[in-house]
Amino acid sequence: MIKASTKESGRLIVLRLDGHANYAPNGQDIVCSAVSILTSAVCNLIPSNRCKTRPGGAVIAFSKYSETERDYLRIVAVGLAQLAKTYPHHVQFDDEAKALS
Repeated sequence: MIKASTKESGRLIVLRLDGHANYAPNGQDIVCSAVSILTSAVCNLIPSNRCKTRPGGAVIAFSKYSETERDYLRIVAVGLAQLAKTYPHHVQFDDEAKALS
């Protein structure tokens, strides 16, 4: 299962992703692909020092004071929330920082 969460940390909102969807075999997992593309896309839009990725996880920090970055976070949060709703046994999303608000 992919576990995703948002938390406030000082001037940042941190999105943490851990795990694997295990929806299908490697190379065929559409749930993993969806999370990966959301992560990759947003990491190409924010400063690289605030996006750390590794196999099976990522930590992405968004500035609370940048409306653009908050919009990026909202887009990713909407995508993760939809995936969690559609694939509840494969994605869990805890929006503690209220990114969807």
